[in-house]
Amino acid sequence: MDWAATDAPRAFAKFKEMCMLLFGGPLAEVSEEWQVNFLLRWVGEEGRELANSWEMPTAERKKVENLL
Repeated sequence: MDWAATDAPRAFAKFKEMCMLLFGGPLAEVSEEWQVNFLLRWVGEEGRELANSWEMPTAERKKVENLL
């Protein structure tokens, strides 16, 4: 994710599209928990800090849809 993008909505849309292509392709066979781990790696430190600031039950944090 490009957190410094001047057009944040477009940058997020492109990031989400790439995630969904990977999760529907080469990473389709891995568990959703692993997919979440990949997602958290891809968003970088700033994205992880943001996600950690959300009040969300642990079970909900293990769903890609909730983090995207």
